[in-house]
Amino acid sequence: SRAFDGGSDGSRGENPECEAQQKLLDTFGAESFMELFGPLGWYVKNGVKYSGTFPGHGDHLHAAPY
Repeated sequence: SRAFDGGSDGSRGENPECEAQQKLLDTFGAESFMELFGPLGWYVKNGVKYSGTFPGHGDHLHAAPY
């Protein structure tokens, strides 16, 4: 599978990562992602959205589409 991690320099907090995480979910839906982790209070694993922050991913975005 293919995945990417993205992070900012922190000058805007995690705001760019939060915006990107939400935009990916809104645009493609949870079912499009094997993994979608980031600073927001939810994450996607195997196409299912869960509450919480995936461990170790509170400061950057990680996305692995199917």
